[in-house]
Amino acid sequence: MATLDETPCCGVQFIDMIDDSPESVLVDVCEKKYNENNDWDEYAEPLLQAFLIFTDNVSDNNFGEELADYITKHKLGGVKASRQRRNPNTDNMIRVWIWSPNERNLKAWYRKHN
Repeated sequence: MATLDETPCCGVQFIDMIDDSPESVLVDVCEKKYNENNDWDEYAEPLLQAFLIFTDNVSDNNFGEELADYITKHKLGGVKASRQRRNPNTDNMIRVWIWSPNERNLKAWYRKHN
């Protein structure tokens, strides 16, 4: 199950545990962003971020690339990828993606897939 983790900046959060289908990851993210915070109450404020970050060990799988491609294909916001680089802590090759969600499209996608 994907999770949303806080960072010191309120406008940036980290998506962790992306080792599932892009649809499952996005449903998990949307549940954290919308349901847990306002249950679609028009007066409550959802959890909005300017950017969401996710990473992946590109040596082992392509979950990150699949998620980025899915976000782009479904017009859920802009995604930028870093170059892959060796993690000196684990020796894995990792990549970082920065996603700027399109909240209107993401909410519509979530309503359809929830």
